[in-house]
Amino acid sequence: MRRIAVLAILLCAVAGLAAAADMPEISVNYSYQGSRPLPYKTWAGLQGGRGDVVWTFSRHWSLVGEVAGEHSRLFSNTKAPLTLFTAMVGPRLYLVARRKNEKPMRLRPFLQVVGGGAYATEGKFPDGTLIRNQAKSIAAAGGGGLEPG
Repeated sequence: MRRIAVLAILLCAVAGLAAAADMPEISVNYSYQGSRPLPYKTWAGLQGGRGDVVWTFSRHWSLVGEVAGEHSRLFSNTKAPLTLFTAMVGPRLYLVARRKNEKPMRLRPFLQVVGGGAYATEGKFPDGTLIRNQAKSIAAAGGGGLEPG
């Protein structure tokens, strides 16, 4: 939990520095994660929200920060609730850079990789011979997309 709090504070500090230099892109999103964990046959879904901050500091590179929280009342066959928090930060690479005097592109493709920490509570997490009600882990995500030019 302490690492996630430190990462969230670092994300806020980066957002503050970005705001002082240039306005960052800030987004707030609804999220849903669904899965069917083995060996269970029932579907499990987590609902929640996510906040992203993107600070562009060159034509090719941006820094991305993401904080998310999701919850499920009854997770799969364990019949236990689950709350999951993640905090991640990492680089975004724009595949096509726009020159200063060029007409803006409609869409710019990008790739990004973020990493950080995850903290889960209220669930049932095996730890050797014990079952704990909280767990910590590393978190990572990668992907890409299209951004308005």
